[in-house]
Amino acid sequence: MKIDKDVIEYIRLEKKKKKMLKKTMLKNINKNVSNQLNICAIIPTYKKPEKIVLKTIEHLQKQTVPLSRVVVVGSCEEDSFLKKASVDYIEVENLPLYNKFQAGVTYCKQFNPDAILICGADDWLSLNWIETLIPFLKTYDVVGSNHLYAMSFIPGTPLCINCVSYQFNIKRSLESMGPGRLISKDLLEKMSWNVFVKVIKLNKKGKQIVVNEWRNIDGTSFQRMCEFGCNSFTYKEDNIKILSPKGPWKCLSNLDRLGRERDMLIRAKHPPIDNPEQWLNHNFPGALQYLCESLNLKLVKGVLTNV
Repeated sequence: MKIDKDVIEYIRLEKKKKKMLKKTMLKNINKNVSNQLNICAIIPTYKKPEKIVLKTIEHLQKQTVPLSRVVVVGSCEEDSFLKKASVDYIEVENLPLYNKFQAGVTYCKQFNPDAILICGADDWLSLNWIETLIPFLKTYDVVGSNHLYAMSFIPGTPLCINCVSYQFNIKRSLESMGPGRLISKDLLEKMSWNVFVKVIKLNKKGKQIVVNEWRNIDGTSFQRMCEFGCNSFTYKEDNIKILSPKGPWKCLSNLDRLGRERDMLIRAKHPPIDNPEQWLNHNFPGALQYLCESLNLKLVKGVLTNV
């Protein structure tokens, strides 16, 4: 049976209309949700380059679904430029780190948010991050992505981007990445808004140590949320992304840690991006030029070189 070309074209257009209608409906739903939700973002920072932190803030303030406010928790004179930024800036001692993160949560409590979002000072979220994830807050207490893209941006080395995930880490396979993690008000109230607290464990020598004094913030806070019965959702699609530029500045999760053996399986499944420059231009337009100008670098035959 021969089908008329006009009929085929009609069917194609109808499918396209339905797809566009579904997309519009989802967008409207997200907008309606955003009109009702009050979300505060928290960015702890310590001696990060000014341009890097400002770009992190920009990615949050330009979300397609707007946040209510961005709170930055600094610790030293090098962070004081944030007093002039269009954010809520508070200053707390950098260590212990759990206390610094908790100070951001405690500060946000006064605004009675429906959810908080945790973001590192050098973690750039896709502009559709909130729009994509907030619908899941109706059902889940904790929502985040199961992977991020770590970018090596060190002078004298090749530009390199790797996918990093807890997917193959048995202990953390159900845990979302720390950057961009959304925590609902219901769970915050169950926890009396104490998300980041001192965690003491015994080391191999039987000595008590504080495991989250200067690191392990994401894992210990997630374990604590699980203790309060959190219902978590880990988003696996790649239509939203986290880009984490790792340079010569201090990082909680530096390139050495990201390259440990526990991440080798995910690296084997997701090897370094073949063409990082093209990937950046497609997913984070302008990011490469911005970073090069901010750090006085240029990309020559794939290698980052001082200007």
